[in-house]
Amino acid sequence: MSAHTSHKILNAVAGVLAACAAAFTIWCAVIAFIGGRIPIFGWELEGGVVQGLLWLAVGVPIVSTVAYIFTLVVLIPLSLLIDVVTKRRPSDNDRELAAEGPVTFTGVVEGAGVERNAPPTELPEHHRPN
Repeated sequence: MSAHTSHKILNAVAGVLAACAAAFTIWCAVIAFIGGRIPIFGWELEGGVVQGLLWLAVGVPIVSTVAYIFTLVVLIPLSLLIDVVTKRRPSDNDRELAAEGPVTFTGVVEGAGVERNAPPTELPEHHRPN
């Protein structure tokens, strides 16, 4: 699984959690206006304009904050789990390159590209230590 795929998974989970939080918040706001029992919390509301506006001013920010924290509690461990599961293992090519020793890049020579393991060039006069 690539990093791109893991981001897709996390985005999908975040989207589902955000949609659930939005639906729950709207449902609670409607109940606050018309009256009834708030799901999960079990609060009985009589309904009315004042209670509805109070719910919009106080209840919605609280529910949104709790939903945000819940989403973080779910997504951070999921992200770490995906990183552990998808951790790239060194390939044979990586081992061969590591066995060759450090790589020194001397810069680009016009038309020649970058030389691998070339000796470092001498510093220009103005870059030399005194």
